[in-house]
Amino acid sequence: MGFSLIAVFFAWMSFRRLLRDETAALLGAALCAASPFQVYYAQELRAYAPYVCFSSILLYCSLRAVGDNRARWWAGVSAAMVILLHTHVFSVWNIALFNSYFVGLIVLGRRELFRHWIVSQVVAFILVLPVLSLIYHQNAVFLSVKNIFTVFPTVTHGFITIKTFLAGYTPRSAVYWPLFLAGMALYLAGLWRLRARPAALVLCVLLTVVPVFANVIVWRMRTFPMYEHRLFIFSGLVYCGVVGLGLAALRPRPAQWATGFIVFVLMTPCLADYYHQNLHRSMNHRMGVRHKVDARAVAQYIAQHAQPGDVVGHASHFTYYPMRYYLEEKPLPQSDLRLTEGELTGFLDALPNRTLLENLGAIPRLLPEVTADAKRMWYVESWWEPWEIPPHVQNLRHWLEEHGEVLDFKQFDGVSVTLFQLKHEAKQP
Repeated sequence: MGFSLIAVFFAWMSFRRLLRDETAALLGAALCAASPFQVYYAQELRAYAPYVCFSSILLYCSLRAVGDNRARWWAGVSAAMVILLHTHVFSVWNIALFNSYFVGLIVLGRRELFRHWIVSQVVAFILVLPVLSLIYHQNAVFLSVKNIFTVFPTVTHGFITIKTFLAGYTPRSAVYWPLFLAGMALYLAGLWRLRARPAALVLCVLLTVVPVFANVIVWRMRTFPMYEHRLFIFSGLVYCGVVGLGLAALRPRPAQWATGFIVFVLMTPCLADYYHQNLHRSMNHRMGVRHKVDARAVAQYIAQHAQPGDVVGHASHFTYYPMRYYLEEKPLPQSDLRLTEGELTGFLDALPNRTLLENLGAIPRLLPEVTADAKRMWYVESWWEPWEIPPHVQNLRHWLEEHGEVLDFKQFDGVSVTLFQLKHEAKQP
């Protein structure tokens, strides 16, 4: 949350310089703070909040560097780029787009920027060399993926991403359609307002729609697409600023207030949907986002009732990772489960980095092997779509029902836990 609060602050500071309109800057920052898309990742302990935070700092330092051409702001640009690339590999897009902006200014006459710019980029390049090596190896992993579980993006997905900037992942079409249309109209009005300042207009376009549709093109050319709406969270922040400028440009003043009121009112049910985990059912509208199952409550329940000799089996790695953390003080062996070699092959074809998975202990193990020396098993069942358990996962439960006795069952949000007393024959190989 702290990273996101800093991001809103630097967004406001950046909008004041980029848009040169105090009302627009405040409206843009307010839209960022209220956007269900931004809120969704502001409250996650993941890389996206730091990513948007350091991206907003990069935006501010870039605007100051171009405006003042002082070494300290170029040092800020360099530092922000280095930290960004250590935070999330997708920031290579931000770095490339900002450098395109700098090069464009230099080519068009701002030659005085060249010395400070080239020094800042040489320093940044040296400091990110380890990360570039990591990106190279990660790219090799992506090229090895055979079991495609993502969606190849189209132009439609690009527009859905832009819809998400204000509406988030709500399933309410009666809300997200008006928000999308109003947002696009205000965005275009904001760009029109910038027509007398082409450098600012180009930067806004570079940071909003260009990365979205450029990624559509790039990932359609790859064998494994990693296009996800959340990757464009910084584009969503800048989009809010341009929409704020469009709102500030409306006349007469009552129309400005009425339109702003309608936009914020429409965003309210979208925020409510976020807090109630009411996500759009179509993967096209979510792309990488799943229901956040209550793994912590499951871990607490197991910790309270576990006995020596118990083991924990997971139907999916979606619960295995968080529960390793929540149960780290409890000496309970945990394993991802499988029944066939085909399940292992499918798992590794989707996540082809066996060394990493072995270090994490995440390679699915044969269920008879896991239960061989166990007295009881806590079977944790969930999936990508928690209420659509596939047949091969249901087979895990059937096997346990045949080789054990149900002692306890409890349903949590998006995940269930069943305690099986294992029969003696379950110990046989």
